[in-house]
Amino acid sequence: IEVEPDMLELELGEEVMVAENIKLPEGRPEYFLLWVQEGHGLNKIEKTDYEAMQIEVLSSAGNVIRSSANPKLIKREDKAALLFSLDRIDATGQDRYSFRVRNGERVRAVKPMPAHIKEGEIAIAAFQVGERKNWLNLLLFKVYDRELVGEDISMYLHRGRQIVEGRNPFSCVLQKSEACIGYPAHIPGMYLVVAGFVAVGVDQIDTFEGAWRPVVFAVWLAVGFVLFGYAWKRGQPILGVAAMGLWLFNRWTLDVLFVAHTDFIGTLLLLSAVLLAGSIPLLAAFLLGLSLAVKQLAVLIVPVFLLALWRQYGLNKGKLVLATLLVLLAPMAVTLPFLIDDPVATITGILYPLERPAHSVRGFAPSLDELLDVTHTAKSLLMFFLTGVVYVALWRKEISLIAGVLMVMAIMMAFTSTLYNQYFVWFIPFIPLAIAEARGKMKLKKTEDV
Repeated sequence: IEVEPDMLELELGEEVMVAENIKLPEGRPEYFLLWVQEGHGLNKIEKTDYEAMQIEVLSSAGNVIRSSANPKLIKREDKAALLFSLDRIDATGQDRYSFRVRNGERVRAVKPMPAHIKEGEIAIAAFQVGERKNWLNLLLFKVYDRELVGEDISMYLHRGRQIVEGRNPFSCVLQKSEACIGYPAHIPGMYLVVAGFVAVGVDQIDTFEGAWRPVVFAVWLAVGFVLFGYAWKRGQPILGVAAMGLWLFNRWTLDVLFVAHTDFIGTLLLLSAVLLAGSIPLLAAFLLGLSLAVKQLAVLIVPVFLLALWRQYGLNKGKLVLATLLVLLAPMAVTLPFLIDDPVATITGILYPLERPAHSVRGFAPSLDELLDVTHTAKSLLMFFLTGVVYVALWRKEISLIAGVLMVMAIMMAFTSTLYNQYFVWFIPFIPLAIAEARGKMKLKKTEDV
């Protein structure tokens, strides 16, 4: 709601009605902002100018139902405003209110500009009425306010519809370039999951968003609790808090949270596989395969995982072969129907990341191959060489599984031809894991020395 004042500036006096008969939207506003012109020749407003001011909220019958004094001077976009805290008004969306200023003789109110108004605030002449939100509530509000139309997950919904209709989502890659909505370049595990949503009637972006966002939130939190639990179990609860906070609120994780992509699921499965490798290696192998079925971003981790099972955890050759088959099980199972239907298109789609031209999200440094304009398979030679060096280090037992995963992921982030924000969520969890593991080894060595 915005009420245009007669002038851009409004003279206030001993008692001035600044807005009358205003219908607030439904909610519980808790504060008022009065934008004011700075003056006194030094472009400042002094406390003596506003310390006696009051704001009164009047009902439609003219009764004062709320009042506030002792405002605080704040700044937004280098503009001054007076903030009046107020007991919340239970606005029904139908009741009308008026706003009166008392003792405002030394202040001149001005109309707020769009840059001054935050989400959740209603501009009323020189007033803004808003509901206080703690930062977590505000984050959730902003997440749910983000539309998913045009994001990658909406393209997954399209592919889910194609599967339900009996079409192969990979078939478009052999047609004209505009035939694909997005590009189906992942192992199709999540395409099938989304097809399940479509099959039960969740086939429009608004209904799908309502069903999908809680899943994303749950997995986002689950990764944080896994990191905290790992550090806690190793006697490092403070590190656990830092690890959980790093995961939940870093810029890349928040970006994926906003766009509701599938990377959290793949990351949780990879993380679980790494942490269970020593105790339940065959289950860990299956979970790693599920991670690949979600998105094959962790494909370079497979040799790291198998080498660690053999060299670090002493798995015999028979179980090692079985673990290898379990890693391949889920990716092959979800891909096989599409391979049978259209093998060329399916393989072309899945292998597309190897041939995709080098480019980076704006703001990221270009990769080496982008700088040198190297194309085709040659662009990845250095990345594969350094990854191979990590494999050798694992075979020689110089590093652990966690350190190997961290190093390979770091190499991929540094050298991959194409870099997107969501790639970083696969890398971040292993930083605190490696620190916790290293700290645990230092404690063990001190104990042995004693």
